[in-house]
Amino acid sequence: MDTPTKGKEFWDRVYARALVYRLSIKQVAETCGISYQVMLNWKSKGRLPSSEHLPALAAALGMSVDEILGCLHGPAAYPDEVRNLADKLCSLTPEEFAYAKIAIEGIWQKHCTDIENQRGNS
Repeated sequence: MDTPTKGKEFWDRVYARALVYRLSIKQVAETCGISYQVMLNWKSKGRLPSSEHLPALAAALGMSVDEILGCLHGPAAYPDEVRNLADKLCSLTPEEFAYAKIAIEGIWQKHCTDIENQRGNS
C-alpha cells in the first residue's frame, strides 16, 4: 500500500515532467498504452502504477524507473556535466550569471521548440 505522501510526490514528478515536454496526462497515458481513467484513478487514490506499467510511463517521460520513483536525489543523481555546470554557475559574478541565465533560457526555448517540431513530424 502506498503512503499518500509517496503517491503525491510520484504524481508531482509525473506532472512536472509532462509539463516540461508539454504533454497532457491524457497524452502520456496514450503513449504508455494505459487508460487515462486508470491513471486518474491511481492519482486520485495516491497510488503508484503497478511495476508492469512503470517502465512505459518512465520512458514516455524520458525518465528511468528510479527517477520516476524518486530513488535518485540530490547532486549525486545528476550527470557529471550538470554538476560541473552548477559549479561554474555558482562561481559567476551577478552580472555574468544574468547573461548566463539569458543564454540558458534561449537554449531551453530552442530545445522545447525542437521537441514540439519532432512531435509534429511524427
